[in-house]
Amino acid sequence: MIVNALKYTVTVPDKRMREGNFEIYKEFVAFCRAVGCPGITIASGIVYKDDGQTEEEAHEISRDEMRRIPAAFTAPAFMPYLRAAWLA
Repeated sequence: MIVNALKYTVTVPDKRMREGNFEIYKEFVAFCRAVGCPGITIASGIVYKDDGQTEEEAHEISRDEMRRIPAAFTAPAFMPYLRAAWLA
């Protein structure tokens, strides 16, 4: 079940975990296309202070991931709708 599969946000410091989440996003996008969702909203993430992550590091990861996600899923019939405070 996709709903409970994501264990971390887009800003998780461990790149392997972000890659795992990215694979789950692919499945989620396929589902959304199948049921006719007009868009997707993805939160921009959190700062993992307990793991030593700074706000600047979280910002950089969020920016990069939020740019990567729609780039991977663009298609004439579907464009993910992303809203991220840190996208700029």
